[in-house]
Amino acid sequence: MSRARNIKPGFFKNEHLIELPYEFRLLFVGLWTLADREGRLEDRPKRIKLELFPGDSVDVDAGLSALESSGFVFRYVVDGKGYIQVTEFLKHQNPHPREAASVLPCMSPSIDVSQPRHDQGNAKDLPSRAGSSDSLIPSSLIPDPLQELHAGIEDSCATIPDGLEAEAKPKRNPVPFQQIVTLYHETLPMLPKVEKLTDARKGYISARWHEDLKNLDEWRNFFGFVARSDFLTGRAAAAKKGDRVFKADLEWITRPGNFAKIAEDKYHG
Repeated sequence: MSRARNIKPGFFKNEHLIELPYEFRLLFVGLWTLADREGRLEDRPKRIKLELFPGDSVDVDAGLSALESSGFVFRYVVDGKGYIQVTEFLKHQNPHPREAASVLPCMSPSIDVSQPRHDQGNAKDLPSRAGSSDSLIPSSLIPDPLQELHAGIEDSCATIPDGLEAEAKPKRNPVPFQQIVTLYHETLPMLPKVEKLTDARKGYISARWHEDLKNLDEWRNFFGFVARSDFLTGRAAAAKKGDRVFKADLEWITRPGNFAKIAEDKYHG
């Protein structure tokens, strides 16, 4: 059940959030409305998409990965089921007093949140997030950017029944981001170079790695397939005088909708 939540002006100027695609920023706001009064919800990307983006092609799982990588949410598992904890939810939201209490298990204080989650790297390597109270994410004024959240978890978990402990999310094969970028440059030298591997781009690459292209040979074959497309490489437009030349880039070809069309051979006619 969706709920009314608050949004502060600082949301639109958060220096880390604006690095993410607009659909991931909108996803973050949507998570607030789906979360219970403790900022928790089930980690079910397909269901979240139906609730928040019923008419749009948005890769929710990639968005959640990007938000987690930036420290805006945590994804964890309890008894084999996935859950999401919105970071510092109660610091920025004021649930109605009559809102039902959370029935979802929280992250156990026994979890070492400084250890790698998924393929996103060590949480201690998250960038510092200094700013006003509108920053939406942990302050850099404390030694560990997760320390304050961990303390909040201890408070909210005080009434957890004995034996109910959260497990770390099952570790998946780490994504070889740099090797994939190198393959892209080697196989598609005519396309724009990747100057900066942003969290958003990592999110798209991570989604493709875990869902579609699960080893480097498959990435090499995919890039080779893209190279044979006159449209994607700009050769088609270049052959017509006066036409603006379109060239795809790594982010474009890994976005879910575009990737699906490439896989369906829509750009090789």
